[in-house]
Amino acid sequence: MDYKEVENYLRDYGADVGVYDFNGLIHLVAAALDNLERGHLEQDLVDCSSSLSEDNIKFLKKLIRYHEQCSDDS
Repeated sequence: MDYKEVENYLRDYGADVGVYDFNGLIHLVAAALDNLERGHLEQDLVDCSSSLSEDNIKFLKKLIRYHEQCSDDS
């Protein structure tokens, strides 16, 4: 698969599957975040910050809130 195929597959994942695998997708997101953290330059953050939509940012913040709540409960 080329980049565009992978992007489209991930964006549309779940449309044609019987059971939506949220946990599997979160693991792919975590792997991508590990890769970005390891390989980024500070300028990359500036250059690519507009690549995330407002909905992307809201959902990431929601994940962080739940993560923090679960960490506080431990």
